[in-house]
Amino acid sequence: MARRPRIALFAPASPLYVNVLMGLRAGFAELGVDAHAGWPLPDGRLLTAFLGNFRPDAILEINRCRDQITGCDVPCRHLAWMQDFQYDGQRLLDRFGGSDLFYFMLPPDIYGIDPATLPAWRYLWPGVNPDIHRPKPTEPLWDLSLIGHMYPPPPEAVMQAAVEVDGQVVGTFAAFADAFLASSIGYADIRLGAVHGFLVDECARRGVTLSPKALDANALFLFDEVLLRIKDRRAVADAMLRVSSNVRFFGNLGWILWPDYARRYGGELVDPHDLAAAYRSSRLTVNNSAWPLHFRTLDAMGCGSVVMINRVRRPDVDEHFHTDFQPGTHYVDYDATDFGDAAARALRDDAARMRMGAAAAEVIARKHLWRHRAEQILADLDAL
Repeated sequence: MARRPRIALFAPASPLYVNVLMGLRAGFAELGVDAHAGWPLPDGRLLTAFLGNFRPDAILEINRCRDQITGCDVPCRHLAWMQDFQYDGQRLLDRFGGSDLFYFMLPPDIYGIDPATLPAWRYLWPGVNPDIHRPKPTEPLWDLSLIGHMYPPPPEAVMQAAVEVDGQVVGTFAAFADAFLASSIGYADIRLGAVHGFLVDECARRGVTLSPKALDANALFLFDEVLLRIKDRRAVADAMLRVSSNVRFFGNLGWILWPDYARRYGGELVDPHDLAAAYRSSRLTVNNSAWPLHFRTLDAMGCGSVVMINRVRRPDVDEHFHTDFQPGTHYVDYDATDFGDAAARALRDDAARMRMGAAAAEVIARKHLWRHRAEQILADLDAL
């Protein structure tokens, strides 16, 4: 009897990635593939022992490429699925390379990666587990909800610290942060280079020349991760509260350290069934991110929930998103100028929301399940 194909799936240890790996493993199982799912990412010694036992046809790892693994020389095809440019305070683009195929969940130029430098790359979007994220009649509890990570306000000691370039003080982090929050930089057209360019330009405005290569890693994390997320999340959360007081925010405990949001904090949802129930319990599920094909976007659509998705100013969104999902038919689109009108209009029209939710769920079931992602991975492996 021929051996079933085998693939090993690894990711950093977090509830999000556990749900991703288990969903993808279930998708492979539907196709008769023996898939192992494990976390956290094993070091070279552990990976060597694992490969000697399981002998997979390929390894897929979230947020790690082959050149970032040390101490493992066992030959095996390696697929890197890059979903972030940094994770848990660690930048993920150091020693970037070596994998047989690179998958991205966002356009690679957002990360500052030139795809022409990669031997092979593809997009791999999140998938949906139809056993969990499926339509189910539910009486709405909230008008709007948002599920996502929220940073607490940066400590005052950090914000009042001096920004130095070659020993010269050019201001405080608070002053730079105020300028950043007042800038046009946001998720709608974000690229890491834009954040780095802002810091260089702000130093130049203060009479100091700064090379992008000299940017401090901690300063980069503050601006291109913490402040960027705070800026866009607060703008959307405040807009939600202007539409309705019947709002819930879900995610990490950072939400409760913002007084305006703490009273409407619903907790951190890590069980995928709880996430699905929250999507079904909200008349509108709000997404704001750098790219519309996001975990929460597709999961909420799979549940038949109507999603509000921020517009992104990129030409490739038509090719990769609007081929399947159209505003007004499958979801509600918005930006900073019209969130309130778009949300209020959708909340008034129950019939339109039901049509959109059903239409989106139909597309998810037809094209965006984890089984479809597993099929893509197998086809890509065959093409290598």
